[in-house]
Amino acid sequence: MQNHTLVVLFCVGQVWDRYVEGLGDGRKLIIPDLRGHGRSTNPDGFFRHRVAAQDLIGLLNELGIDRVVGVGHSSGALALLELSLMAPERLEAMVLIDGVHWFSEDTRRSLAAVEADTMLASFPHFFDAMLEWHERGMVQLRELVSQVREFGMDRNEGAHGPAEIGRIEVPALIVHGDRDDLYPVSMAVELYELLPTAELWIMPGVGHGAFLGHQFDPPGIRCAACDLAGEQFPSVVDGFLRRQRGSI
Repeated sequence: MQNHTLVVLFCVGQVWDRYVEGLGDGRKLIIPDLRGHGRSTNPDGFFRHRVAAQDLIGLLNELGIDRVVGVGHSSGALALLELSLMAPERLEAMVLIDGVHWFSEDTRRSLAAVEADTMLASFPHFFDAMLEWHERGMVQLRELVSQVREFGMDRNEGAHGPAEIGRIEVPALIVHGDRDDLYPVSMAVELYELLPTAELWIMPGVGHGAFLGHQFDPPGIRCAACDLAGEQFPSVVDGFLRRQRGSI
């Protein structure tokens, strides 16, 4: 029997507040802000997912922790995928939510066209919370949106081929919304088929980011499918971990 340490990644730690009790049942949680997000600094303004993976290695070294279970959403998932290629010995298992191993041309165009004002208008209640959590306010959020645009233009981002992914032996749970308009669900299925020890959970009626971001909307406009997925999420992760060798 083993009590896992979970590192939970996406943007800022507060996004995961709803899930702390369920994920932390009998486990230690580490929930950092990604580089340049929230209270985390990023002096040179450069952010890539491989850099986020290196940050995580540094954090684990500082804490004296050899291996963890990684749980990541979107950029958090991409960072964990980079870590599984860079230092697989640091991961017992990983839960990849709304993340992919390659960017299609449509995805690159969508990322390169992202604008802060459009995002703020599309998800007003979520970004109200984001403004509160980012110490430098709108200036910081605009910097982060600029970095998203850079993802689409950097051909080294989202560029892992089938042979490379097929060598990853870290057990993985792929979680994806079937209404994801940034990374279509077919890309998650492809990742699942390439990873030799993966499981797949498709969340019906859920778009990219809705799994976490919807919880900040007022009750009258909440996404019912997202609420259901959120209720199921801790038990799905728990079941996945219990099926892994040496898990609780």
